[in-house]
Amino acid sequence: MPPAPQRLRPGALGLLILLGACSTTAPPKGAAPRPKPSAKPAVISQINAPAGGRCNPDQAQWAQGQAASARIIEQARVRANARWVRLIHPGEKPATDFDAQRLSLKIDPQGKVQSGRCE
Repeated sequence: MPPAPQRLRPGALGLLILLGACSTTAPPKGAAPRPKPSAKPAVISQINAPAGGRCNPDQAQWAQGQAASARIIEQARVRANARWVRLIHPGEKPATDFDAQRLSLKIDPQGKVQSGRCE
């Protein structure tokens, strides 16, 4: 006579349930792949402006006194026709490299735009 099938122990059954909950499934065919989470969020200074043109700091002066939100910073960059924007916070010494397409916004201790220059 063949031996009777053994029953799973309660601990083994629990382990199987936990392992099954940790498995992943492949996305459906034709679905766009999910972006992988990055260690750092995108930095606003790395957003590209339309190609061409030189930075014009006069077009960003309207931002003085405004809270340095992502929306204000981006609007200042676009209006100044800058390709990049760099934020200079109190106590920071920016690098001395020059880029005619970069808008540098100096931020005061209250988080407001103090001045803007193209450098």
